[in-house]
Amino acid sequence: MSRLLLNCLLFLVTEIDQSRSARILAVFPTASLSHQVVFRPLTQELARRGHEVTVITPNPVFNVKNRPANLTEIDVHDITYEVAKNNEIHFIASFGYREGIFSIMNALSRVFAAFTEAMIKSENVQMLIKTRSKDYFDLILIESCGKPYIMFSHLFKAPVILISSFGMMLGNDEVIGAPSHPFLYPSPMRTRVYNLTVWEKFYELYTHYRLPYNWHSTEHEEREKLKKYFGADLPTYRELYDNVDMMFLNMHPMLSNNQPLPANIVSIWGVYTEPEKDLPQDLQTYLDSSKNGVIYLSFGSNVLSSTLPSEKIKVLVNTFSKLRYDVLWKWETDELPGKSQNIRTSKWLPQADLLRHPNVKLFITQGGLQSTDQAIQAGVPLIGIPMFGDQWYNAEMYEHHRIGMKIEFGTLSEDTLRESIETVINDNSFKKNIMWLRSVMNDQSESALERAIWWTEINATVVQTNPRVAPLSVASLYKNQSDKQLKPFEIDILLLQRDVSTFLLLPSSSNFYEEKKTTVDEFEPVTTSIKETLSKNINCDDFQEYAVNCTVEAALIYNSSRMTPPIPSKINYWCRTIKHLINCAIEWKVECKDVSESHFNEDSIRGHIHVANNICDDELFQIRYVELSACIASSQDPWEECYKDFKRSVEEQKNTTQEWTHYEVHFSLCCARARFRRCTLESLFEKPTSCTHNEAVTLQKFSVIVSEGAVYQDCDHNMMYTNCPGGDPRPTHKLLRHLVNSDGTCLEKIDLLLAFAVFAFIICS
Repeated sequence: MSRLLLNCLLFLVTEIDQSRSARILAVFPTASLSHQVVFRPLTQELARRGHEVTVITPNPVFNVKNRPANLTEIDVHDITYEVAKNNEIHFIASFGYREGIFSIMNALSRVFAAFTEAMIKSENVQMLIKTRSKDYFDLILIESCGKPYIMFSHLFKAPVILISSFGMMLGNDEVIGAPSHPFLYPSPMRTRVYNLTVWEKFYELYTHYRLPYNWHSTEHEEREKLKKYFGADLPTYRELYDNVDMMFLNMHPMLSNNQPLPANIVSIWGVYTEPEKDLPQDLQTYLDSSKNGVIYLSFGSNVLSSTLPSEKIKVLVNTFSKLRYDVLWKWETDELPGKSQNIRTSKWLPQADLLRHPNVKLFITQGGLQSTDQAIQAGVPLIGIPMFGDQWYNAEMYEHHRIGMKIEFGTLSEDTLRESIETVINDNSFKKNIMWLRSVMNDQSESALERAIWWTEINATVVQTNPRVAPLSVASLYKNQSDKQLKPFEIDILLLQRDVSTFLLLPSSSNFYEEKKTTVDEFEPVTTSIKETLSKNINCDDFQEYAVNCTVEAALIYNSSRMTPPIPSKINYWCRTIKHLINCAIEWKVECKDVSESHFNEDSIRGHIHVANNICDDELFQIRYVELSACIASSQDPWEECYKDFKRSVEEQKNTTQEWTHYEVHFSLCCARARFRRCTLESLFEKPTSCTHNEAVTLQKFSVIVSEGAVYQDCDHNMMYTNCPGGDPRPTHKLLRHLVNSDGTCLEKIDLLLAFAVFAFIICS
């Protein structure tokens, strides 16, 4: 009887377990192995536990013969890695200048959209869509870094768990309702976190708001472009985010300032930790035989050492050649220029296992999260040289926890590198600190994989958790104690108190809602019938004709202003033409090559908006500009010469290549812009003119803003300019002193003091 009862119980348990198995779709198309290794343990364990798992991945683990029957891997390797190659993502990543974080994130936004388009068009993904009903899957796992990936929740009606291979990506906190703060809980995409000066705080505050704005600004364009694959009824991003139930973060609280998180955000840090394996024999022998210890250098899978600028490679090689330590370097090509006897290179290395070897004294890394985690687990101190994404944030954590040091790529030199190496290796506190941090981070009641599996199964087979702790509506966040919603003007006051310091204290170029300021009614581009015809059947030739008719006058007026600023009586008309040019470009931007090379490309649009906001919509500047008639007349001839040199430099680079994100082009254009600024400054302060001091300052601001509009890029302020042909083109200290009044009070400082006064008044009131 007891045996029969036991058999019945076993049968019931088995049947219950089978009835709870789920159909799970995992959308992980990002072409980066470092991302994929985080997701693999979860999907493989779900399959082992009996769930039917379908994974879209560029790095499949199994082939058709050896894969589990209930695990399907849809291979998108060729198409997604081709997208990454075409977008030069590895090359962009190798810049290493933190001032270029905006350009990097803009590039990533385009790449993720391109990944999505390439993936959805692939034959295997199309087969999945055609053979699976909308309600086939019980749960969708989606990588959180790629915004368009969420569109799969429209094709298949199932709750979503977002999974990040690092911390929270831009906008993730809004999706799930997590608290954010520019300094207490900064985004991992931030480049500075700790020990900030007052001016650095202003810049980081600007970055805190500007990065998400840039990140979200492409959403409408992405959605319109992808509608032909996901359907004309594709909801907005905000509506799609309502499908999100949970988020998994591969970030330990110790590395995120112990940020308070809602219950539906779960840390799965350590989910990809693998058992220790034996090293290849030749590598084992090399490490064992090192007399003074080994320095390990690797910049990960997304930043290729071989693509770094040659002068930086030379700095690394020269420094290592003078050390008593052996150096093991992950190098992707056959030859390392200038390699010394103590340097050994390899195209691939078992990083986690070699870091555990007792002879490894130091890990020089780009600051990737997985490299950081592996170093912590091995107890090896670090030197971070961040170049991309969240690497600056991680390198900041090295110094905060005193487990290593950070070196900015732009200031990397033999002296700084050598001093940092000797400090980290010889100061035993770095080793002690990383060992202590490891013990704290590993002190968990359950494994990360167990935690991730439990929450995944809860969402897939039992109930869906609350999709959002905090609603997205700003108004609904502010309620009084009686739970009665505040009136609109009361909400405005609260928001003003919260944000006014941000907008007042930031430079005028930090307007986060630029596009909304560009509407004008003075021009009527084309008739409605022509517009409707073109929008239904875009033809590049027709569009080019429209573009010329729409913008020729505005473009000519705008371009001429660099050579000769408009006289005050014409400044209002000049502003109307600029705004008209912006309206045409924003409204009619399409994928036509001829058009993309004109005033309709993304960089031009952004540059025109920058000019409109900081000249046309700056009331104080407009008041000052009225007095400039004589000043403009006296500066026309010298400014024309400045502009000719500037225009010649720009055209030379544009004729070389249209790829303006290319390092050499970026470098040359920044030098040209700096020379133009200096040239116009000299014409105002070193040559006889009829300009008063205040008029000269105002006209110089016009020069700076218009030159930025021509080459709207992030330019490094140290290393890049010092390497410009002919020397540093920036204004000399003597010239800059001319910008200061006789009593030493700078006009810009007066503006800042006024902002402080307003801010103090608001706080006190």
